[in-house]
Formats: sequence, C-alpha cells, structure tokens
Amino acid sequence: MYIWKLKKKNEFYNQQKIWNSKTWLNIIKKRIQKNISNIKSKKAIKIKTFCAESPVPLLVLNKRKKIKILDFGSGSLEMPLKLMYDTNLNTKIEFCLIESEKISFEYKKALSKIKIPTNFSFKINTQIDFNKKYDIFHISDSMQYVDDWKNFLKKIKINSPELIVFNNLTAGQNPTYDALQNFYNSSIPYRFYNINDIIKKLRPYKIIYKSNFLNKIKNKYKEYPQKNFSKKMRLGYPCTLIFKK
Repeated sequence: MYIWKLKKKNEFYNQQKIWNSKTWLNIIKKRIQKNISNIKSKKAIKIKTFCAESPVPLLVLNKRKKIKILDFGSGSLEMPLKLMYDTNLNTKIEFCLIESEKISFEYKKALSKIKIPTNFSFKINTQIDFNKKYDIFHISDSMQYVDDWKNFLKKIKINSPELIVFNNLTAGQNPTYDALQNFYNSSIPYRFYNINDIIKKLRPYKIIYKSNFLNKIKNKYKEYPQKNFSKKMRLGYPCTLIFKK
C-alpha cells in the first residue's frame, strides 16, 4: 500500500477532523508523555521524531534579551523541550504554540505538570495571530498541510520575523503539486513543493542554511517511497531551510 497518491482537483477532505481524531490525539499524547517522563526522571531527552534541526544555534548567537518564537504545528513539543532542557540559555523566550484544539488542550495539561524555567513562557492557540510580531517562525513537518500556502507565506513575510525556519519541508526539485496521504483508513490533503517556489514567495528573505532532512518512513531512514509517482514528481528527501530578513 502506498503512502501517497495524486489528489484530484475536486476532492475535498476535512483536515481538522483528522487532527482532532482519537487516533492522532493518542499518538501525540504518548509522545508528549514520554518526553515529560524523561524530564521528570531527569534523564536526557531522547526525542526521535520530527525535529532534526532547530533554531538553537541561532538563538545562542543572538544577543537579544528576549525572543518570541511562533511554533506552527508543535507536534510533541520537541523543539520547545529541547530548548528548555538541553540548553543553558539565559535569553527570555516566549513561545506561541499553534496546534489543533484537542492537542492544544493536551499541551496545557502537559506543561502544567513540569517545572518551566523562569526565562520561558508559553501561549497556546489554534490559529496564528498575524497582528502580533514574532522574531522567529518555526514551521516543522507541517507546511505540507497548509491549504492556502501562498497567502500563508505572504502573511509571514508581512509579519517580518528575523528568521523563518522550515524543518522537514517537503520541497525539492519536483514541481509543486497536491497529493493525498493515507492515514489510518483516512486521507489527508498533502502538498509537495518545488523549492524554488518557496524561495520566490519569500523574497527578499535569503537562505542562510539548507540541508536535506533524513526522515523515518515506517521506522527506517530513507527517501520518500514514491514509486507510484513518475520520477520527476518524486521528492527524494525533504529539507531544512532557514531564511533571514
């Protein structure tokens, strides 16, 4: 069974129904609980999903006293937890976490159970308030699910953050096209991007970092399995990109 197939133009699917489903909620809850358990037992955080690169090196070099990070699609809280407990930053960091309604509720419960360093604070929402200014936009393993992606990038650019970080971005030399992802007997709209389309939409922002992202597919690190797609449509590896104003 293939993970993805091409999406027909007239096909419509309710993404929020998937992200608020019991199946996805249980997956995220288990991941968060494991991460929180490691913190409580004072073990090193061993996070194996989603996050390969984070803005940590950039934050260390940044001399600002306070940084506001918009984390779009926060998943299992990998990036915030890494910053809080795998670094010794003195910078005041305010996180705005964006997730579905039910997962946002799980975040509030999880964060209430741990000791948060005094220089970290959290706001949790289901939508981005583009009227508020952010220093860093962190978009990890979620850009492929954005409906109106051109308008989304336009709004980010207007917000004028110092840095835009795309982690596990499904962008390569393939054309930009819509697909469907199989997810536990359901289908989710999923997009593959041409990397130059992303770059053009974010000008005059410039890329300061670019790397392939080694993703785990069915518990194995490998290229995206897309043998049911023509060669020119296959992604290969997703990527991590960092743009600077």
